[in-house]
Amino acid sequence: MNDGRSLIQQRIAISRRRTIGLVIVVVAALFLGVEAVLLLTGPPDGAFRWFTSVVMVGWLAVGISQLVVARRRRKSFEAEHGPDAGMQRPVGR
Repeated sequence: MNDGRSLIQQRIAISRRRTIGLVIVVVAALFLGVEAVLLLTGPPDGAFRWFTSVVMVGWLAVGISQLVVARRRRKSFEAEHGPDAGMQRPVGR
């Protein structure tokens, strides 16, 4: 995983992947919930609602896979460099 970046940069990249995964999961779940409510309560709109529901399930899978990849990379990173490697500490007074 070390491609010339510092430990801090590597940890930030792992955190960024995790954050992107979380955002995708939350947004996809929200839209999937809205689509489910519309499918159950609204008039039948045909294939469009089903199509968007399937797309949201796909995005949900993408988000979950990003979270899994981030977790595996963090575990690998911490196993190689230690649990505190690359962590930024606040400057004390």
